[in-house]
Amino acid sequence: MVSIALPIFPTYLKYFVGETEWAKNGRYTGTSEIELTPIGVKQVSNTGAHLVGPGKLIDPSCLAHIWVSPRKRAQTTSELLFGSYSDTLRLAGKVTTTEDIAEWDYGEYEGLKENEIREHRKQKGLDVHLEWDIWRDGCEGGDYRHRDINDPAFFLGISIPSKD
Repeated sequence: MVSIALPIFPTYLKYFVGETEWAKNGRYTGTSEIELTPIGVKQVSNTGAHLVGPGKLIDPSCLAHIWVSPRKRAQTTSELLFGSYSDTLRLAGKVTTTEDIAEWDYGEYEGLKENEIREHRKQKGLDVHLEWDIWRDGCEGGDYRHRDINDPAFFLGISIPSKD
């Protein structure tokens, strides 16, 4: 019996956006259009150079589909990550921009730091018995129940067909 080792490719991969000024400063960033910082651009470009290409972890010829949030930072991340393969993937119909995987809506908490949110809630008389927990309490004027941990938020969804 001959055993042949086949390359192992992920069937699903999440990739989060590069650094933004708000993320760097600990601000909740959902629907606001915040650009990547120069460091964020470098992070994504370097990741793409190491992970994307023929024979690498993400071989563009093996990709089934890519879903990208409509936020500019996610679009930029996608373009930087896939580099010279971006146009080919789009022309092949393998890239979909959709609100279905858009970032969480932080409502009144958009752009605030956690300590500012807690103070805001304290002033409104909330959290008398329990301290605010985003996973339990959600956000006023935004998402109230956090999406399932496996829900594709803040990422590029990449689907790679399995090699059965």
